[in-house]
Amino acid sequence: AELKCQARGPNLNTTWFKDGEKPARHLGDVRIKGATLKMENLVPTDSGNYTCVVNNAHGSINHTYVLEVIEHIPSRPIFTKHLENLTVTRGSTVRFEVDTWTENTLVPFLVWKKDLPISWSNSDSRDPSHIIIDMKILEDALNGKEGGNITSTEDRQVVVLTNVTENDAGWCTCIAANSLGTSSSTAYLNVTEAEPILADAESHAILILGVVLLSVMVIASIMASFVWKKWQKEKRRAIDLERAKEDTTQQWI
Repeated sequence: AELKCQARGPNLNTTWFKDGEKPARHLGDVRIKGATLKMENLVPTDSGNYTCVVNNAHGSINHTYVLEVIEHIPSRPIFTKHLENLTVTRGSTVRFEVDTWTENTLVPFLVWKKDLPISWSNSDSRDPSHIIIDMKILEDALNGKEGGNITSTEDRQVVVLTNVTENDAGWCTCIAANSLGTSSSTAYLNVTEAEPILADAESHAILILGVVLLSVMVIASIMASFVWKKWQKEKRRAIDLERAKEDTTQQWI
């Protein structure tokens, strides 16, 4: 629990009381930071009236919170995290995960099933939270008479599917059961082909870029060869002219 005592004014001083006395707990700590009081892992003995008193030189005000902590009554399994629909491409790795309430209650037995018959509590919605599975079907699934089996990890709240294909697509259901009842959470796995258009576009762009670079290199090589040959030709011509001048000079001498 986090209780806040918000007030404005100069030089405020905040004091907390539980049932008129300094807050104390049999189990755990009471953490007070500024105008905020925090307690974790509450138990019924933490119930009471928590009053914050704020005062300064101009006066005093107070506010009281009534905190009631009740024992969790054992019940059929409760999902605190449900499955959600997933869409992935073929070859992907998929992770389905649920959480169940385990504090002060019976730890449930978990089973994962594929493509159980379902119905909807709201015909206008296809949200997984509106899925209904008949209790008889759930019982048959627990006994291996309904749906395909899905193997969980060592943590039975988690399923990991690797290198998925279209055969893995469908409804995935986690069934939680204890001696007080059965609950379920269901979501749909949609497996699609990889997006070839984007891949082809990237490959095409790379191919074009390669052709352009190769063309530039070829043209540059041809131009360099042409310039080199022209330079060599001019150099030989200059040498020939120089030799001709030398021969002419010697004849005159």
